Amino acid sequence: MQFSSASTHPATARPPAATLHSDVGWLDRWPITFRLFAATLVALAAIGGVGVVSVALIANEHAVGNQMELLGRAERMLLEAANRRDSVRTNVFAVLLDNGDSTAEANLARALEEHRRSVVDGLSMAASAPTNLQKALADNQPALTAYLNAATNIARLAREDRAVGMEALPGFQKTYEGLISANEQVSRLLAERRVEANQKAAYAARARLWIMGLTCFVAFLIVAAAGQVVSVSVSRALNRVRAAAHAIADGDLSIRTDAPVNDDVGAVAGAVNQMADTLQTMISRLQSEQEQDAFSRQLSEVLDMADTEAETYAVVARGMEAVSADMPMELLVADSSRAHLERATAHPSNGAPNCTVESPYGCMAVRRGNPIVFESSDALNACARLRDREGGCISAVCVPLTFMGRSLGVLHATGDAGRPPAAAIVGQLKTLGILAGSRIGTVRAFERTQVQASTDVLTGLLNRRSLESRVRRFTRNAPYAVVIADVDHFKRLNDTHGHEAGDRVLKVFADVLRRSVREGDHAARWGGEEFMVVLEGRDALAGFDVVERIRTNLASSCQVNGVPSITASFGIADTTMASGFEQLIRIADDALYQSKEAGRNRGTIGDALRVNGPVPRREADAEHFAAIEVENLSGARDELLAP
Repeated sequence: MQFSSASTHPATARPPAATLHSDVGWLDRWPITFRLFAATLVALAAIGGVGVVSVALIANEHAVGNQMELLGRAERMLLEAANRRDSVRTNVFAVLLDNGDSTAEANLARALEEHRRSVVDGLSMAASAPTNLQKALADNQPALTAYLNAATNIARLAREDRAVGMEALPGFQKTYEGLISANEQVSRLLAERRVEANQKAAYAARARLWIMGLTCFVAFLIVAAAGQVVSVSVSRALNRVRAAAHAIADGDLSIRTDAPVNDDVGAVAGAVNQMADTLQTMISRLQSEQEQDAFSRQLSEVLDMADTEAETYAVVARGMEAVSADMPMELLVADSSRAHLERATAHPSNGAPNCTVESPYGCMAVRRGNPIVFESSDALNACARLRDREGGCISAVCVPLTFMGRSLGVLHATGDAGRPPAAAIVGQLKTLGILAGSRIGTVRAFERTQVQASTDVLTGLLNRRSLESRVRRFTRNAPYAVVIADVDHFKRLNDTHGHEAGDRVLKVFADVLRRSVREGDHAARWGGEEFMVVLEGRDALAGFDVVERIRTNLASSCQVNGVPSITASFGIADTTMASGFEQLIRIADDALYQSKEAGRNRGTIGDALRVNGPVPRREADAEHFAAIEVENLSGARDELLAP
C-alpha cells in the first residue's frame, strides 16, 4: 500500500500553477489564414512533383520505344538484305545457265540495283543506331561490296564467255559465304540488342507503375500531413483550453493554459485561468484536509494488518517516508519495564536524528502528553537534548506514543533551524504517533494473552491443551516418545511445608525439565504435580536416557535453589507400542504406576501388553492409586499372546 502524503504548504497557500504550453509549436504563432495558404502551397508542390515524375517516366518510356522501333527496322532491313542477297545469287546462276539470255541479265541488273539502294538506306538508318550496331554495319559493308562486285563481274564475264564466267563462280561463292558470315554477326548483335531493349522496356514498365504509385502515395502523405498539421495547429489551442477545463473539473486547479495568439480562443483561455485562480484557495484547503484524512485511513488500515511489533515498526518507517522525504525521524519505544527507551525504527532514507533521551518520562512531550514543536534548538524553551548536535542548530517535533493512558515512547523528527514543519506535516506526525502507539500496545497485549493462553501460569511450561495441539500437528506416522513424570510425595510436601513450598518445587522441577530436554522437544505441566515430555523422533530408550538426566539435574537443583529435596517417578512409552496419543498416555501412565510400586525415583518403560482396554486416569493424588490386579493383567497378557 502506498501512503498519500499531504501538501507541504499551509492549507491557505496556493500551490504553484503548471502552465499547459508543452504542445505550443512554432506554427501556432502564425495566423490561421497564413497556415491555410502554406498548406495550399505544399499541396500544389506535391501535385507538381507528381507531374514532373510522370513526364520523366513518359520520356524514358518513349526513348525505350524508339529504340525498340529502330531495332525492328534494323531487323526488317537485315531480312530484306538477305532476300536480295539470295535473289542476286539466284540471278547470277540464271545468267550462267542461260548464256546470252537478256531477261536473266536484266533481272540480275535490277536485283543488283535494289541491293545497292538497300545498302544506302541501311547506311542512312545506321547513323541513328547505337555505336556497336553502327560498327557492325560498317564492318558488313566490305563483304557486301565484294559480293555485289563479284556478282557484277561474273555477269560481265558470262556475257563474254560462259566458260570464263563459270570459272569465276567459286570466287563469287566465297564472297557469298563471307557476306552470310557478316550478316550473321549483325543478326547476333541485333538479337542481343533486342533482348536488352526488351529488358529495358519491362523495367521501364515496372518502374513506371512503382514510381508513379510511390510518387502518388508520397504526394498523398504530404498533402494529408499538411492538412493534418494545419488542422492540429488550429485545434491545439482549443485542446489546451479543453485540457485545462477537464483538469479543473477533475479537481486539479494548479493547471493553467497560455494563448500564443491573441484571438477568441486566447480570451476563453484567460477566462478559464481566472476561474481556476478564484477557486484554488478554497479548494486547496479542502484538498489538504482530504489528504490528511486519506493518510490517516491508509495508515490505520495497514497497521491493522501488522501482527507483530516488527511489522508495526516497518509500517511506521514507511509512514515516516510518506510524511516527509527529507526529515530525519526515529521511533523510540519503551521496553517491557517501561523504564528505558530504545530505537525501534528510523526514516528509511534519512536515518535517525539520534535523540539521547533514555526513559519515557525523560521526554518533555511524554510528560505533557501532547506533541511539541521546537522552532530552534537555540531557543530558551527548547529541549536540552536538541542542543550540541553534529548538524548544529535544528528544529524538531516530538510526538508521544500512548496506549490506554500508558506511555510507550516518542516519535522524534528534526529539520532545519527556524523552519519547523508545516501544520500538515505536524498533523500527520501526530496521526502516525497516535495510531502507532495504539497498534504497538494492542500487539503487546495480544502477545501477552497468547502466552498466557498457551502456557501454565505457575511454571511457564506449555499447558495440557497446548501440548495436545502440538502433538496433533505431528506428521502422521512420525515416531516420538512420551514421558509422564510425577513428583513423589507431593501431597506430604504440601502438608508439611505449605503450598508456597510446593509451588517453588513445581517451578524448580519445570526448570529442570527445560534444561534436560532438547530444543525441539515439548515439556508441559499435565496437571497438579504431573508433567509430560514429548520427544520428537525418539524412542523409549532415548526417553529413558532423558529421564536419568532429569533425575540427576533435579537432585542438584534442589540443593542450589534451597527447596526441600524431592524425587520424581517416570513412565515412558513410544509409537512402537501404539499409534494413538491417548493409548501412549495410558501405556506411559501404567509404567508410572510401576515406578511408584517399585519404590519411586525411577523411570519405567511401558508395556502395551499390560494395558487391556481403557485405563482411567487417576482422579486423586498420584500417591493414592488403586491396587493392580496381577491376575487380570496376566490373563490379558496370555489372551494377547494367544494365536
